[in-house]
Amino acid sequence: MKTHQLKAFLAVVEHRSIRGAARALQLTQPAITRVMRELEGEFGVPLIARSARGIELTQYGQLFESRARLLLQEMRRTREELDRLKSGKEVSLVLAISPTVALTVFPAALDRFSADLPAATVNLFESSPTPGLNDLRSGQLDLFVTHLLDDETYGRSDEFALATLFPLG
Repeated sequence: MKTHQLKAFLAVVEHRSIRGAARALQLTQPAITRVMRELEGEFGVPLIARSARGIELTQYGQLFESRARLLLQEMRRTREELDRLKSGKEVSLVLAISPTVALTVFPAALDRFSADLPAATVNLFESSPTPGLNDLRSGQLDLFVTHLLDDETYGRSDEFALATLFPLG
């Protein structure tokens, strides 16, 4: 699987057509069709179904869409980290915090982090749990710090690595 294949697939998803994806990527329709066939051949399953209304994702395509987005995000981050390492710059962190955390423990934690890693870049966003978890899931965040999550509301799984920073009681 190659980067251009992931980009082509996601363009097809976004534009819901081979023609729209081809225009967006400045490629020919046969080139996009070939990429789609390559991906489907590699996985051995249909990713899209063509109809008069355009492209519909199969159940395999729906699963692959979220993974393709994450793969591209991770590839971008890897490139950035390698560039930073090559240039001698420190790490960059993209994180979101809930309003409760922002008003209580975060200022002191940020001071300590900055003292330990003075050259690190921190891109900080405030977020509530649902959007924060969605951004973490999509690869837009490296870390999300929030209050204790309710298992029934947000559902715990092996999807995220969780760490308790301050135990209750």
